[in-house]
Amino acid sequence: MPPAKETWIKVGWGRSLAVGGAQMLFQLLLATLTESNNLGVTHSSGHRCSMQNPIERTSTAARVPQHGAIMKHSILAATALTTLSLSAIAQNHAVAPFDHTDAEGNSSQYRSALSYGVARWQILHDKSEVQIPNGKKITKVGFRQNGGTAMTTTHRLQMEILMSAASRTYDKMTSNFNTNYKGTPVTVYTRKIYDLPSYTATNDRPSKNYVLFPLDVPYVVDSNEDMIVEYRCYANTNSNNAFNYYIDATNYASKRTAFGTACPGSNSKSLAMTDNGAPYGATWSPQVTNAQASTVCALFVGLSNTKFQGAIPLPLPLDGVGATGCKLYVDPLLTIGRGANTAGTATFSMPIPDQPSLYGVTLYHQAMALDAFANNFGWTFSEGRSMTIGQRPKMRKLFQSSVTSSTGSLSGVTTAIEVSVFTWQ
Repeated sequence: MPPAKETWIKVGWGRSLAVGGAQMLFQLLLATLTESNNLGVTHSSGHRCSMQNPIERTSTAARVPQHGAIMKHSILAATALTTLSLSAIAQNHAVAPFDHTDAEGNSSQYRSALSYGVARWQILHDKSEVQIPNGKKITKVGFRQNGGTAMTTTHRLQMEILMSAASRTYDKMTSNFNTNYKGTPVTVYTRKIYDLPSYTATNDRPSKNYVLFPLDVPYVVDSNEDMIVEYRCYANTNSNNAFNYYIDATNYASKRTAFGTACPGSNSKSLAMTDNGAPYGATWSPQVTNAQASTVCALFVGLSNTKFQGAIPLPLPLDGVGATGCKLYVDPLLTIGRGANTAGTATFSMPIPDQPSLYGVTLYHQAMALDAFANNFGWTFSEGRSMTIGQRPKMRKLFQSSVTSSTGSLSGVTTAIEVSVFTWQ
């Protein structure tokens, strides 16, 4: 069954929107976040949203069949917006990007400023990514182990580190090293030999193992300025060649959790949900597996997993409508239909608008699949899941396999970048 082509929604403040089904939820969120006159709840990032606007929804294309009293209710908008929980990894430590303090990056770098060989490696940090109070002194800089990957080495480096305010924002960084500096950089770590630490693989996510350089000259933070850290490697004990040394890296953080349990289908398998998370401006692709071959699947997406229609506690047992052992775990704000393939897998691709106001919003979702022989209701249900919308790191790097070169290769703004660690006092 093809997905709905268009969905009409009517919001309580009198506007109607006709949008593609995959975009409806985000259009509503953006509208809600900008309706500051209808005050109800304060989003922790400062946005205000209303809790009192019902949504009326009809589809102009194919619909998933509706069974039971629950599917006949009109869906209300819930606006309890949740942000990522952030706390310091240790006293007087800061991590950049800041939202990776308690979150491991979704990538890794085995070739970095530490292991690229002879290199000049410049990282520009947006001031919003370095959460250190104004006037405090940075005493160490470095990186974090990639969790689960061993960092075994006996290599030594001849290193120098410079720091400065940036002359431009990360997205305007140039391929000229000196042009990116605002004024003369400070040599905070004078050229000397540094022994790389060796770490075994760890189960910690993120790792608590760091590669930190103690600065000879502490760097005073100006919280009004973006900041550059430049690592210069003049030599190493690997004949100045590159080697593998895995450090944590990322191109976004998107917290994902599972809750509740699925109910089995007639194939004795339970629906299972997976998703890749997503930052705003990217595509979110939750997936359901273990459905019947080529059956109809639907995805519920909402903003609450505690109340249905703002009043009925969740999870809600569905035994009363014939889905024995199944539960509704989310308050659906949007329902999207997809056909499963012959392996019983359906993927729901949803582009998230490139709007910073969506950062930190948590989407709760659950799948169901048509299965006539599973129970009297004719549908099976997955567990519930949550996904918090992330953002791309406001960081960028410039690198070159020479310490004397004035220009280098500039990373893309969506390219994974090393997670930086700072110690300050």
